[in-house]
Amino acid sequence: MNEGKNKEALAILESIKDQINTPDYLFMLGVAYQKNGRHKDSADILKQYASIKPNDEEYHYYLGFALYNLKEYPQALEEFNKSDLFGVKVDAASYYSGMINFDKKEYSLALPFFIKATKQGGEFENVAHYYSGICLYKDGIGEGGFSSLDASLYHFEKVLKDNSEISQDAKRYIEIIREYLETGAIRQKKRLELKFRSELFYTNRRVSDPIDGVPALGVDSGKSSYGGDFMIDIAASPFMYDKFAVFLSYGFSEDLGFQSDVKDTNVQRHVPGISFHFFNEARTMEARLDYNYELNYLDSDKVRKIDFAHAITPSYINSFNR
Repeated sequence: MNEGKNKEALAILESIKDQINTPDYLFMLGVAYQKNGRHKDSADILKQYASIKPNDEEYHYYLGFALYNLKEYPQALEEFNKSDLFGVKVDAASYYSGMINFDKKEYSLALPFFIKATKQGGEFENVAHYYSGICLYKDGIGEGGFSSLDASLYHFEKVLKDNSEISQDAKRYIEIIREYLETGAIRQKKRLELKFRSELFYTNRRVSDPIDGVPALGVDSGKSSYGGDFMIDIAASPFMYDKFAVFLSYGFSEDLGFQSDVKDTNVQRHVPGISFHFFNEARTMEARLDYNYELNYLDSDKVRKIDFAHAITPSYINSFNR
């Protein structure tokens, strides 16, 4: 096991199972089961060891880790606390105690364990800073306010600047928190969308979709016609979760012709729709599936008609692409 040959070690230990049953052997067998991912066998053997040597200090972490992987969280937390009390693998015991509470979304309970893990050094220091940052971020956008977000920044900035996944996530959190501290607005909290689109044109034909926020001006050499287009979209979300939201939307536009030789005048467009949004925790990346049902009501040369159109639009955005 010291050489990392865990399968070979377990094979040797199991081959002498009927010949030896000392406490040291049981402890080593329990650890070997654990290193080979057999957590149920590990827990059973380590419990047997504990019944023989209940005053031993070292087994608590390994038993806690086996129970953690078996999702027996209350018992695992009890063993981790004992390991911490005896000063055995404090960094790992603190980290996994934090994860038990973090997975239950009890961030205020998880935070002290993560912070303790950051102070031990070793292999859990980096990831413990990351999760400390998330816990404080959750508090900051809730009731903790600026002080929690400042502390969150501190921990995210401690995450090693490598190309690991948590390092990249930490950088995204840093950018969002700084934006919030500077502007008081955070993307994750923007649940109401309000858009204005406009277009001016000289033409006898309806120009297609207007451009968001950018007025357009054109000339038709054969006519001296004026027209205008006003559109407003409103969307609200009745269902919002950490990584998923549903938006119900309604769009309305009015196309106005100001002179009689504009062929398509007083065109009303009604666009109800529904959007499904999938995003990551930091709202830096988002995938969407939009469905819109478009109804056009036209008054063209006093002839009225209704047009229908369906549109399904998938999209994906990354907020930090420039």
